Amino acid sequence: MPPVRDHTQTATAEVAFQVERVGWPTPDRLEVVGRWFGVRGRRFIRPTLYVDADGEPRRLLAVLDHKPWAVEDGQEWIAAFAWDGDPVDLAGSELTVGPGVAVELAPGAQREPVERRFARPPRADVLGNELAGEREKTQKLARDLHEARAEHSADMVRTSREHEEELERVRSEKVRAEQEAERRLADLRSELDAARDRAARLETALRKVRDELAVARADVAAQRAGLEHERATFAAEASEGAADEVEGLRVERDAARAETAEARAERDTARRESATARGERDAAIRDRDRARQERQVLISRVRTEGEKRRGVQPPAPARETTPTLPAPPIVAVETSAPPRSTGPALAAAVALVVLAVVVVLLIAFAL
Repeated sequence: MPPVRDHTQTATAEVAFQVERVGWPTPDRLEVVGRWFGVRGRRFIRPTLYVDADGEPRRLLAVLDHKPWAVEDGQEWIAAFAWDGDPVDLAGSELTVGPGVAVELAPGAQREPVERRFARPPRADVLGNELAGEREKTQKLARDLHEARAEHSADMVRTSREHEEELERVRSEKVRAEQEAERRLADLRSELDAARDRAARLETALRKVRDELAVARADVAAQRAGLEHERATFAAEASEGAADEVEGLRVERDAARAETAEARAERDTARRESATARGERDAAIRDRDRARQERQVLISRVRTEGEKRRGVQPPAPARETTPTLPAPPIVAVETSAPPRSTGPALAAAVALVVLAVVVVLLIAFAL
């Protein structure tokens, strides 16, 4: 059967072990039988078997029955190990025969050759290499930790300095606050003493007011008793003449009502007379304005007639500014014509006399 190559290990890939038998020929003896290949020029040391028995690792050294465990390619090779306890599953067991040479055994006892298992570095070497890598990582982490501690120390120093400065500032503020509090406390104590003095004075005044109030209450009670007595006396006296007074009040009320009705009637009459007087006044004003207009018209006509008789050209009549009213009927005045033989002087005298008579009539009519 061709060997199965372990691709995870290449350092000892040319060395292989073909397991022929693994088991317990007796309860106290465990034997491993097989053939090695690719071991020309190699020398084996005392074989070691690592077994996991019920979760507990065991390290078994080969007994000296097969010392020096000489090995040749393809030749049978055997190693025996002392065993204490019941047989266990050998899955994952590792056989180490020299520096850098180890193989993993197949689980269970094998009666016939099954496969070749290529050698690999022992777990201890692998763990040693891993441990060296972990140590290197640990050293690097230690250096990083040292640098971080240095930075942290610097930060702590800086932070501590800042905290000290902040603490000093807080202390200063605390001292100022305490001084301010003491000053404020002194002021409050002074105000409290003043308030106590005012309270004492007010209490004294209140006590005095209470005494005066008690005296006033006694006076009021006495006056109330006197008033009650007077009211009772007055009620007794008033009950005797109450009926007469009520009747008199009724008579006075009826008389007042009659006077009120009479006054209202007189008021209405006065209002009607006032309205009539206003109408008569308005009519008189209209008559006066009409008479004035008629007088002006008559005067204008008489003046025009006189000027015509004298042979004077009358001026253009002026535009009247008075309101237009219906003209009254004009009474024609007939005059007897003078004889032609009297002359112009007689005609002028007659015209003047007529004009004077008309003016007098107009004035009288207007008044």
